Amino acid sequence: MEVLTEWGVNIYKFKIDENEKILDEIMKHRRDIDFNVNCNWNAKVSQILSNTKTNKEFNILVFLKNKIENSISRIPNCKGLTLCIPPHNKPDLWINMYKKGDYQGAHRHMYPNNIKYSLVYFAKYNPDTDAKLMFGNPNTTELILMSGEIKIIEKKFIPVNEGEVILFPSYLPHCVEKHESDTERITVSGNLYSF
Repeated sequence: MEVLTEWGVNIYKFKIDENEKILDEIMKHRRDIDFNVNCNWNAKVSQILSNTKTNKEFNILVFLKNKIENSISRIPNCKGLTLCIPPHNKPDLWINMYKKGDYQGAHRHMYPNNIKYSLVYFAKYNPDTDAKLMFGNPNTTELILMSGEIKIIEKKFIPVNEGEVILFPSYLPHCVEKHESDTERITVSGNLYSF
């Protein structure tokens, strides 16, 4: 576990083993996942955790949830937090697939207010060619009141490799720059809650 501090904020980075298995399962079931395109983010985003053709849980996300929760149990600030949302107890994880030209606009995960941390798991990622996850200084980020959009003034990115997770406070502004590579970039994002 690596702890990085930017603007007085701790950001955690750790590796998940069995990345090849996780990526293989995502690729194998990608036709069974409902992908919704959010026009503000210009990214294919799935928030469906079930195999819609068989109505069974998408087990690889449950497997990944368990791996992540095991890793974060060593972080004092994350004790007692969960990736699951009651009452159905399904993990709040979703798959992001970026093709050339895709990006994700600046945003924060502030609603509902019991979200404490957010995360990104890099399932398929080439650090030399793929779009970077950028973080903004929360002290200088501007909120454009009429549109509700966030404008990040001071950006930094955390170097990351395939199979790693970045965990950060949910209020930290972040975005994904435009993906210029011809190969697909696949991440899994999620939120940690306190109840």
